[in-house]
Amino acid sequence: MLFIDTLCVTGHRQDKLWVYDMNEKHYQALKEIIKSIIISYGVRRVYVGMALGIDQLFAQACVEIKLTGRPLELIAAIPCQNQECKWNKDSQNYYRYLLSMCDQKILVTDAPYKPYLMQIRNKFMVDNSDAVLAIWDGSSGGTGNCVGYAEDKIKPIIRIEPSKINVA
Repeated sequence: MLFIDTLCVTGHRQDKLWVYDMNEKHYQALKEIIKSIIISYGVRRVYVGMALGIDQLFAQACVEIKLTGRPLELIAAIPCQNQECKWNKDSQNYYRYLLSMCDQKILVTDAPYKPYLMQIRNKFMVDNSDAVLAIWDGSSGGTGNCVGYAEDKIKPIIRIEPSKINVA
């Protein structure tokens, strides 16, 4: 099995997945899959872009692993100033909670929010990781762009197709 020291994640926001409730059974099943991947590959460091959806689910999975006492460095790759400025209050509060649980916070650009900065953040994470975890349905968009960049950089990609998440 491949050992991965540093892993980053890319994936869809909730509007491309199931529902907006991250406690929904598909998200909870996916979170368990994420945890098993991190543990089975021996990952010691993770980069997460902190966006709504898969990024924050991944960050929560990492926090849960850390709380078991397993060493895991959680690094927030923040794309810009005020990433959360357009989110609702609950989402902003959760974002701040997840940031408080990170071992390191890296502001990738010091620019104010612009959508294209998310791809700059994605490139930063891919460039600083050994492999990429992609929760991706194959569609075009930011996740597809990140996967394409990782392929160009010849990074191993662990892909999870959201429609194949089985729940009881």
